[in-house]
Amino acid sequence: MTMDQAIAVIAFGLLGAGLLAAALLELSVGGVPAADQIDGWVASRRTRIAWIDELLVILSAVAVVGVVAAWRLLSPVGLGTSIAAVVTVVAAAVAIAASALHGRLVYAIGSLDGAGDLARTTLIVSAFYSTLHVVALLESVALVCLGLDVWGAVNPFFAVATVVTAAVCVALSYAYAMPTRAGLALMSAVAAWCGWFAVVLAQA
Repeated sequence: MTMDQAIAVIAFGLLGAGLLAAALLELSVGGVPAADQIDGWVASRRTRIAWIDELLVILSAVAVVGVVAAWRLLSPVGLGTSIAAVVTVVAAAVAIAASALHGRLVYAIGSLDGAGDLARTTLIVSAFYSTLHVVALLESVALVCLGLDVWGAVNPFFAVATVVTAAVCVALSYAYAMPTRAGLALMSAVAAWCGWFAVVLAQA
C-alpha cells in the first residue's frame, strides 16, 4: 500500500467514524431548540456543543486530506471526480466557517461574551443549521458527480450507493426540521458510505 493510499483509506475511515460520533452528539443535544428555551438549551449543553464545534473543524480537515490523497491515488481522474473533489473542499471551508460561528455559543472572545443575549444566540443557532444545510447540499452535488464518473470503473453497487448517498445528503440538509433520530439514521448512512469508500480505495 502506497503512502497516498494509506492516507486516503485512513482519512475516509476516520471521516465515517467522526460523522457517526457527531450525529450521536447531535442526538444527545436534542436538535434545534424552541425559541423560548434557547438560553437554557445552550447553558445545559455547553460541553457537547463545544465537542460538536471541534469535531466539525477536525472532520473538515480530514475530508480535505482524504480528498487530496484519493485524487493522487486515482489520478488521472475524470471531470466528475474533479468536480466532486473541488466541491468537497468548498464544503469543508463552509463547514469550518460554520464552526467559527458556532463556537461563539460556548467560547468567549476576551470580554466579548454574549451569553444571555437571546437575539445573538438565536442568530448563531439558526445560522449554524442553515450553513450545515448548505454543506449537505454541496456534498450531494459532489456525490452525484463522483457516482456518475466512477460508473463502470468500480463495483457497480458502490457507484449506485454513491448516487443514493447523494439523495441521503439532500434529506440530511433538512435534518433541522426532522426528529434527531431520523438525522442520526441519515448520518449513519453517510458514515457507512465513507467506510465503503475507504475499502474501495484500499483495493485501488
